[in-house]
Amino acid sequence: MSLIDTCTGDLMDPDFELSSTELSKKMNHLSNVMRKWRDEYLIQLRNLHRHSARNAAPTLVNVGDILVVHDEDLSRGLWKLARVESLVTGTDGVARGATIRVKSRGNKSSTLKRPLQCLFPLEIHGGDDSVHVRGWTN
Repeated sequence: MSLIDTCTGDLMDPDFELSSTELSKKMNHLSNVMRKWRDEYLIQLRNLHRHSARNAAPTLVNVGDILVVHDEDLSRGLWKLARVESLVTGTDGVARGATIRVKSRGNKSSTLKRPLQCLFPLEIHGGDDSVHVRGWTN
């Protein structure tokens, strides 16, 4: 017997079976993790960003940073991830926005300009070849 289904190309493991209860438990766990990520992590990022903006701290967004892009039409859990390509500065030299690269369906990427108020940096930033956790040194 082949371990690959010839119709769908899927791998078939005869020893791997999940009962409906196990599958339901796994789905509930995944739903809880996603809810916590959306309701706790993303809100904390937003609050951190707003707090730093109010205290006139330097911008938290830098070239190469990975961030979440605010989208009014989508719930927070569906906001897209992007990488900062460049900063857009005003005539006074203060960064007001950023040019970001967002991947869309089919791994096509597009470049957008967004104000800093709509960008929420994650605790990681990416250089040219790698991604580093902020505050950690390699």
